[in-house]
Amino acid sequence: MSQQIINKYFIVLLLVFGLTSTQATETTTSTITEAPAEAPQTARDLLFEAVAADYLKLLDYELKESKELVERVLDDDRFQNIRSEILVNKKITLRNYVELVKEKNKKKQPSREYKAARFFYIFGKSLLYTDFLDIVARLEPTMSRYDCWIEEDFMSFGLETFIDTLNQKRAKLVRDSVRRIDDYVNGLPSEQQRKAVAQKLTDFSLKLKEATEVQDKMVVLKDFLRDYYLETPVEMS
Repeated sequence: MSQQIINKYFIVLLLVFGLTSTQATETTTSTITEAPAEAPQTARDLLFEAVAADYLKLLDYELKESKELVERVLDDDRFQNIRSEILVNKKITLRNYVELVKEKNKKKQPSREYKAARFFYIFGKSLLYTDFLDIVARLEPTMSRYDCWIEEDFMSFGLETFIDTLNQKRAKLVRDSVRRIDDYVNGLPSEQQRKAVAQKLTDFSLKLKEATEVQDKMVVLKDFLRDYYLETPVEMS
């Protein structure tokens, strides 16, 4: 075999090897960078996701309105030029709430395949509003003129209207959630309606209907979401 033919032979081998290596690298890279496909959502998944989406809208309303109330209190001219450690500490508490809400709003909701993280994202938002209620509840207007001013501001800026509107929105959320649950269960084949998963949903629906106070209904609703997002895998069949 001549040297020229040998050289051509090696060149062809190198080209083939190079193409094969390139294809293998591209395939490997594609496999590594490609995001795992999400599992298809069942009708049950869609039920809980719909309720959670409505609940998150309510939480966003809670935090937006309560933050704006606190900001308006902080802007009160009476608080601007007084040098008092007591007042400074109260303003710090109010500012901390505003900053916590801003920080929470920056966080993205985890994708649906991370169910536990998704629940704690929702739960964390609900706890923030509890902080706001604690701020209001700890005011002692008869003991402190600063607390008296803060309470006056909250009331004049529409605290009662906000709470009334919020309770109406909560009641609607519960009604809509009950309707979604009942529609889902009633749409199941009769044999599946008798299974544990469907029976548990029916129990939650009854608890939501039977709770007399809006606050109690919201506790049941949160338990409803917790049961889904923190559950072990279940089978409907």
